[in-house]
Amino acid sequence: MNFVGTSNKLSELSSSIFSENGKQLVTSTCSSKGIQFHFIPPKAPHFRGLWEAAVKSARQLLIRSVGSASLTYEELETVVIEIEAILNSRPLTPMTNDPSDISFLTPGHLLIGEDPTAQVDTEASSKKLSLLSRWELVSQVKHEFWKRWSNEYLHELQQRHKWKKSSPNIKPGDMIIIKKDNTPSMK
Repeated sequence: MNFVGTSNKLSELSSSIFSENGKQLVTSTCSSKGIQFHFIPPKAPHFRGLWEAAVKSARQLLIRSVGSASLTYEELETVVIEIEAILNSRPLTPMTNDPSDISFLTPGHLLIGEDPTAQVDTEASSKKLSLLSRWELVSQVKHEFWKRWSNEYLHELQQRHKWKKSSPNIKPGDMIIIKKDNTPSMK
């Protein structure tokens, strides 16, 4: 299928969804599955400040991590994808109530159905040296982002809970985040 054909199909799909029958179908399907949409007013990011602040923080950290490094489009894309995996691997809640099971649910599990940090390392010995040095630059940017984000994210979590609401002391079985210096990214 070419671009014109794809454009026509998307226009057709858009027309059917935004028709009265399409709107009713979407509304009834969502209602039957218990799905609710909550919209914020346009140009009012303060209504959903938590994730707007997270986006702002990630953007600023990316800019500071890349710094003056001259990355190609593909290298920058790789860095952004790896940063996406970092952000989507933060713990949301324990997977089970079993205290011996330390696995936790992440945004990545909800988005792609698995841990976003599970990756296969390839053998780099057959690569050209210049490609290897470029990969090291990409890895360095990713690690710089990880270092900055893990410090700032944990600091934000600590501040938010400490000053905004009272919370009980931790007890056996609670999921906690332990910060270790020099931890590899996404661990």
